[in-house]
Amino acid sequence: MWIPHTAGPLPVILLLHGHHATCAYAGVEAIGSPCPDTAATRDVRSYEGYDYLARNLASHGYLTLSLDANGINTYDQVGDKGGNERAQLLARTLDLLAA
Repeated sequence: MWIPHTAGPLPVILLLHGHHATCAYAGVEAIGSPCPDTAATRDVRSYEGYDYLARNLASHGYLTLSLDANGINTYDQVGDKGGNERAQLLARTLDLLAA
C-alpha cells in the first residue's frame, strides 16, 4: 500500500497483476502456491511489479494498493479462469477500505 502525504479523503486505485507463474523452482517459473519450502524455490511476487507505478500515483495524491492474486492463479484452471475470484478480491478490498 502506498499512502500519499496529503490529507484525506483520498481517491483509491487498486492494481491487480495478470495471470503469471506463482512459484519458481531453481529459477524456472511455474504455477504452484505456496512454493515448497526448499532452498531452490521462491514465490513469484507479481504484485511487486507495480511498485514504480504505485509510488508515482501516491506522489500525485492517490491511495494505491497492488493486490496479490497468486492464490487465485494457482487454482484457476477451469471455468472462468479465476475471473469471478479476481472480482471478489477487488470487491472485498474495497469493502475493507470503506470500513
